[in-house]
Amino acid sequence: MAARPVQISLERDLLTRIDRDPQTRKEGRSAFIRDAVTLYLEAKRRKEIDAQIRRAYQGHGRDLLDEVEQLLEEQVWPEGRAEGSTLASSDARRCMKSAGRS
Repeated sequence: MAARPVQISLERDLLTRIDRDPQTRKEGRSAFIRDAVTLYLEAKRRKEIDAQIRRAYQGHGRDLLDEVEQLLEEQVWPEGRAEGSTLASSDARRCMKSAGRS
């Protein structure tokens, strides 16, 4: 994609910090600012997705725990490991509780 020139204003101290960065010295200000903006937008997008997921599952912790417990109870364990199903179920409960989903 072809780059388009833009003009931006930055505080002097911020510009000094950018200019001191090794990436700026190696690749230039444009590359530094392009990378910084890309990282910012990706982080913002991830935050928005995380918020959507939290909203979608908010208040459903008990339902999710019940579903996990049912799956663990139905799971077939190798011989001699039957006691593991109880442990796995209590582990699932503990994980959900520590995640604030109880």
